[in-house]
Amino acid sequence: AGGRRGAPAAGPKGLGRARPVGDGCLAVAEGRLGGLRRDRLKQVLAYSTISQYGYMVLLYGMGSSTSNGAAAFYVMAHAVAKSALFMTAGAVTMATGEDRLSKLGGLGRRMPVLAVASAVAAASLAALPLTIGFFKDELFFAAAWEEGSVTTVLAVVAAALTLAYIGRFWVTLFLGAEKGQVTERSVVMVAPVAFLAAVTVVGGLVTEPFARLAASGGEVTAGRPVEVDPGYHLELSPENLMAIAAWTLGGLLLAAPRLTTVLSRTLARAGDLFGPRRGYEAMLHGLDRASAGVHGLEVRDLRSSIAAVLVPAGLLVGLAFAATPTDGAFALGHVSGADWVILPLLGLITVVTLVIARSRSRLAIALALSVVGFALAAVYALIGAPDVALVAVMVETMLALVFVAALARLPQEEPDEDRGSVVRRKRRRRDVVAGSIAGLAAFVTVWGFLSKPAAESVSDDHIRLAPEAHGGDVVTAIVADFRGLDTLVEITVLLVAVIGVATLMRRGKTW
Repeated sequence: AGGRRGAPAAGPKGLGRARPVGDGCLAVAEGRLGGLRRDRLKQVLAYSTISQYGYMVLLYGMGSSTSNGAAAFYVMAHAVAKSALFMTAGAVTMATGEDRLSKLGGLGRRMPVLAVASAVAAASLAALPLTIGFFKDELFFAAAWEEGSVTTVLAVVAAALTLAYIGRFWVTLFLGAEKGQVTERSVVMVAPVAFLAAVTVVGGLVTEPFARLAASGGEVTAGRPVEVDPGYHLELSPENLMAIAAWTLGGLLLAAPRLTTVLSRTLARAGDLFGPRRGYEAMLHGLDRASAGVHGLEVRDLRSSIAAVLVPAGLLVGLAFAATPTDGAFALGHVSGADWVILPLLGLITVVTLVIARSRSRLAIALALSVVGFALAAVYALIGAPDVALVAVMVETMLALVFVAALARLPQEEPDEDRGSVVRRKRRRRDVVAGSIAGLAAFVTVWGFLSKPAAESVSDDHIRLAPEAHGGDVVTAIVADFRGLDTLVEITVLLVAVIGVATLMRRGKTW
């Protein structure tokens, strides 16, 4: 290829580059060998796509300007050719009702236009001259040559395997004895393949537009100017010699299908025995056992289920605080005015919370919960939110009735087979730990939020826009218009609560 090759990326050739290069090589090998042993049309092409994207990972892993430009060009050339071949598979399947290579053959006589168009696309994927695909491998070979001898050999072998499996795909479909009956021919299915084949030929003759686009893409990934200069050169350059070697080796593999089949099956068995699949399956089994164990702990009783929600939530909040700078995030305010009335209410809430934690009477717990709700409603009223206070009173009243009605349906005495036992003491410790984690997370979150109130308030906008909402007052405009959906949800919650209470009351005595 003409033009000056880009310099390698700055920095040592360490693990940062070795990892994507290794991943790319593995993807290339898996895709090539998988494509050689698959029978269904789209599976052959799917494994081919794995391999082709392995090329791209390999190129980006090299990190040079040349490899970044080559990767961008490779994406374009591969997209055109592979799209045509996938549509070829679809057209053949629709025309014959069959999608297996072993059941198809000789279709070139019955579908000549599709045969020629797909041959051009296959030639582009195999990097034959006069197609845009020739330059994708030319640029790939140039980047591999810069990288070293090992990458050079791998590039030649990969290109040879590409020619072998895509040649097998096309030769099996369109040459040889006729297999499969063509029952339907659709111009709509063939025309896109012919169009994309024409694009590959145009790209093989007029490279400048594609080269400019690839250079722009390579510049984005490389972070520096990238030169992409594909072209035909008749000298014995490293790229041309690598291409000739790849075509020769690929042709030999295509001419010896039994050898490639045996080789691919042998490597596939070795991969199943010693490859990553066994470790992957063992990992899945281990995760399944761990999940079953956690699920067993979670559904043991209601408190375990609640702890399974509260503890992870609290730990996530803790991780967020650990990863976030908190200097100056917490501030202590001062007590004044109505705060002196609010403080006793907050103290009452604290006392009632302790009663709830220590009490063993279900009725006492339900009533104590309602005390907490009514105390919070009083706090809302004192801080200037009477509408919220009224809603809180209504909701708390309904919830208290629901709790009392539900408790009336439960057994009067709690099972005490574990009372005083080691299991019960462990559960108490679990409850203390779960409650402490969740409570601390909620406390620091609210404290941090209240320490930095919003710089701007929407109250002025509410007052200004209230007449446009056709409300008699600001509160009505907020509830019915500005927060209309929120109000709808609140009404729905109240309606569901009323229906639940009414259902319980119809079936019998509520207490």
